[in-house]
Amino acid sequence: MFITPPAFFSQPDIALGKCWGFQGQASNITIHLARPAIVDAFTVEHVHRSVAFSLASAPRSIRIYGSPADRARLNDSTEAIEYFFGEIEYSISELDSHMQYFEVPDELKVLLPSRAVRVQIMDNHGGDFTCLYRIRVHGVDV
Repeated sequence: MFITPPAFFSQPDIALGKCWGFQGQASNITIHLARPAIVDAFTVEHVHRSVAFSLASAPRSIRIYGSPADRARLNDSTEAIEYFFGEIEYSISELDSHMQYFEVPDELKVLLPSRAVRVQIMDNHGGDFTCLYRIRVHGVDV
């Protein structure tokens, strides 16, 4: 059950409560990119600790997958094809920023353009619900 619609998390406003919120700790969402891109990094944002009631709703473990822009070149079947960009861990430590940058490890970089990115939130920091305020996909347009 979604508390707020997923469209909220793609907006630049990360004010308290302006997030993609859902009941529980795990869910996933697919982001369709405006243009195919070679993906090389991600930025995950949560509300700043100075205004947060609690950071328990922040996502913790996140797996990220890409979908090829030209699936026909890879496979003639209608199966869903994804490649794994990695698992990242969003930290709520006082030493870490509310905006955290994660590079795709060299061994997981795919030199094929992606048309979509699936974000799979595995868990949060102990909350009854999870809020993803913003995620940015970085790469090179093709």
